[in-house]
Amino acid sequence: LCEEYAPNAKIVSHTYDLVKPRPKSAKFVAGLIATGPWIYPYLVQKGIPEALHLPVISVLLNSLEERLLETAADPIAGQRLHVVATQGTLRPGHGSDWKDEIHPTPSGFKRLTRIYYAKMRELEPRLPAF
Repeated sequence: LCEEYAPNAKIVSHTYDLVKPRPKSAKFVAGLIATGPWIYPYLVQKGIPEALHLPVISVLLNSLEERLLETAADPIAGQRLHVVATQGTLRPGHGSDWKDEIHPTPSGFKRLTRIYYAKMRELEPRLPAF
């Protein structure tokens, strides 16, 4: 689709920071809507001990990070795909970084955005400063 509709488009992705599975739902719209948790129930359903939840997620997300970076390093894909290494920016499960199991807090999003936007400005210098 990019080749056909946007041949000069650049795709910027991130590597997903490490999340800590927990049984907390996310609340939106002044607490009127609650959804989740997303990861925790599946780990419990599979009988994975809670002490292994973060290590399991770390293996999965580290593998995803490796694949994304490998894909971006490919001579053909790398002309379009740019990956921002964001793992390690937020502390897994830390209350000031994470609103719930998978959504950063506003301050967490701001920290991630600074890194992500720096890459976007590198690729497109005409973007305004953050």
